[in-house]
Amino acid sequence: MRAKTLCQQIPLIWRKDQALNELVEKKKIPPEMFDDLHNNFEGALNQLKADAKTVMNDTDKQITKCTKQIQELHSALINLEIEREIGRTDDESYQKALGMIQWGLKGVNAEKSDLEALKSKLSNLLLGEKTVKPETPTQKETQEATAPASPTLPEPPVVVHVRNPNK
Repeated sequence: MRAKTLCQQIPLIWRKDQALNELVEKKKIPPEMFDDLHNNFEGALNQLKADAKTVMNDTDKQITKCTKQIQELHSALINLEIEREIGRTDDESYQKALGMIQWGLKGVNAEKSDLEALKSKLSNLLLGEKTVKPETPTQKETQEATAPASPTLPEPPVVVHVRNPNK
C-alpha cells in the first residue's frame, strides 16, 4: 500500500514544483513566495524519496523471503516424489500433498511477482526523475510562447510485466 501511495505522490510533487516554476517564470507569483513553496516541495520530495528507498529495502527482504519459501516448496515437492517413488506414499495422500505444494508455489510466486513489480515501479520512478520527458508539439508550442523554456519533468514510467500462464 505504501509503495502504491508513493508511486502516486512522487509524480504529483514533481508536477506541482514544475507548475510553480512556470508560474514564477510567467511572473504570476513573487520570487520570495517561490522560494518558500519550492523548498516545501523539495523537502516533501526528499522525504518521499527516502520513504521509497525504505520501502524498496523492505520489499527486497520480502522478495528474499519468497525466494526461500519457493526453494522450500520445491524441496518438499522433490521429497514427495521420492516418497512416492519408493512406495511410502499412497496415491490419495500424494495427490493431496501435491495439490497443497502446487497451491503454495502458485501463491508465493504471485506474491514475489507483485513485490518485484512494485519495486521496479518505485525504482523506475526514482530513476525517472533524472530523465527528460519527450516533448509533444503542443508542449513545444506552449514553451515557445512563454519566456525562457523551463525544464520538463518526466512522465511517470509505465512498466509492463508479463506472467507465464503455465506457472
